[in-house]
Amino acid sequence: MLSIELIYILVKCTEAVREIFLDFKNFKKVELIKEKTINVNNLEEEADRIYEKIMSKLYRNEKDPIELIKWTSIYNCLEATIDCCEEVADSVDEVVMKNS
Repeated sequence: MLSIELIYILVKCTEAVREIFLDFKNFKKVELIKEKTINVNNLEEEADRIYEKIMSKLYRNEKDPIELIKWTSIYNCLEATIDCCEEVADSVDEVVMKNS
């Protein structure tokens, strides 16, 4: 189910951001932070592909306008949250690179 895949990616992104912040305490792990940032970026790209499939399927199959609005809002929030994880990871990576 695509929605479960999207949620799974969100969980992986938040875990990766958590790990980035744990490594952020110690600037000696610059390469590890970079690696985890790339991982979050890859997860976000995968989430975008899944989101597009979900939205396409939703608009093709859902006939009830209330359900359509409700699920569109839910999926938009999930996708926006994953985008925020990417922004946080990129910001931390930028700070580390400027100060290393």
